[in-house]
Amino acid sequence: MNVAVLSLRELSQPQRPEIQADLAASDFDPEIERRRSTLKTLISRLAIESCGPSVNQPSVATAHLFISKLPSDRAFPRVAPDGEGGLMLVWGEMPVSLLVIIDDADILPVLHPGTEQSRHLPPMRFRSDQIPSELLNQIPPR
Repeated sequence: MNVAVLSLRELSQPQRPEIQADLAASDFDPEIERRRSTLKTLISRLAIESCGPSVNQPSVATAHLFISKLPSDRAFPRVAPDGEGGLMLVWGEMPVSLLVIIDDADILPVLHPGTEQSRHLPPMRFRSDQIPSELLNQIPPR
């Protein structure tokens, strides 16, 4: 009799949903996140310690957001000031496979800059929660 009462009591209690790990949480890699944090720190320092014209704060904010949204399976870029207040993000060795210029909230991507295959993608306004797929597909894997 007590067993039946316990079963009825258990059935009358609300069921708790099964908790599943978020994909992002399961892909968390401390080394990648350390590198991401180091890159964002470098970008901030370029705004303060640049030899030429300093990098402006809107470009820094856009670059931070861009780096934050870069999926963990994609390579991190090399970063340099563009000399006009923006930043250059560069992927690949010579010849460079992708150049992204960040100018305030604008992203200006160029595929294979300086080569005969050079192609400019349309300028993009980066305010979203993810990198546009047209650009993301061009970023090399890690």
